[in-house]
Amino acid sequence: VLEDGAGVLDEQRRVREDVLEGLVVLGRQDGLVLVRHEHVTGAAEEVRAFLDHVGTALDRLDDARLDLERRVLRTEARGRPRTLNGLHLDHRFGPNGLGLLESEELGLRWLGAGDLQSWIGTWFTAGNAALAVVGPDPRGLRLHLPPGPRPTRAPAPPELIDQPTWSAVPGSVVAISTTAPRSARWTVTTELLTQVAEHRLRQVDGRSYSVVDLSLPVDAARTYTYVGADCLAEEADRVQEALSAELTRLRTRGPTADEVEAAIASLRRAMADDRAAMGAAYAAADALLLGRDVLPPGQVLAEVAAVGPDDVASALDEAHRRILWTVPFTSPISDRRYAHLPLWSTHRVEGTEYRPGAD
Repeated sequence: VLEDGAGVLDEQRRVREDVLEGLVVLGRQDGLVLVRHEHVTGAAEEVRAFLDHVGTALDRLDDARLDLERRVLRTEARGRPRTLNGLHLDHRFGPNGLGLLESEELGLRWLGAGDLQSWIGTWFTAGNAALAVVGPDPRGLRLHLPPGPRPTRAPAPPELIDQPTWSAVPGSVVAISTTAPRSARWTVTTELLTQVAEHRLRQVDGRSYSVVDLSLPVDAARTYTYVGADCLAEEADRVQEALSAELTRLRTRGPTADEVEAAIASLRRAMADDRAAMGAAYAAADALLLGRDVLPPGQVLAEVAAVGPDDVASALDEAHRRILWTVPFTSPISDRRYAHLPLWSTHRVEGTEYRPGAD
């Protein structure tokens, strides 16, 4: 199955749940996951058959189906809405790295069998794949990929947001995003910030129904985090003010010891949940491809438990330098310490015009 200009294999098969619980196969090119996780549950022989099928499908593509699959995926793309998180990624990275996650899949219009096979031969190799299994000893499993080194990758794109910034957007969601070093203290900080925002905006003020957060790896050293709160249009000003006040408190005075303990307890429960196995496998495979050490669960828990209020305050204060706010058009931010997007070019821009969505 082909999806996007580079090609993303996304085939999930569910089989009997009795032995193996989780499997992740990943490939990467320039910081983007190119083989989305293949989640398989079942007996060892069923998982082995699935892996054989994946290897065979990559080695012997059905060229006759290429045009049909491109049309199907273009139809799917038409119904996929653009998210506010996607806009944050676009503002922060431009059409590079994570900024491409919600870009139009241009290759669906022209990619041919030769282009696709060449691309597979470069990126879907044994040196550019990782296999993580949750279950019995996996050494009998094999993913048959052609030999090849891990290809050279472009470095992660520089961030376009290098100072506190805001932008007005359609809708009724107040959201922030930033980047930070990947660490246990940022994991705790993200959980704590989400808990504090949800408590303030839903339980205390009653102005939001849900507060959502999302984190994505930028590279081996950095992570991207998004937090958004929904609201009524007429409440957006107050939601932004309340979230800003909590951020200022946390990064200047620090959270309370109880807030830190609540965040750590939540993370501890999540890691102990049986349903966390798939996430652990995904994180392990991702770490291998990014060149990071795969830490045992006990060490992860120990590092999380060691985070204190001062760690959270310093992490938020450092990340605030790259914060991006998006607010509804009806609720602009008047604080002059924040830059306003869009930032217009100071020189004439020349090139070929392309209209997204035009056939």
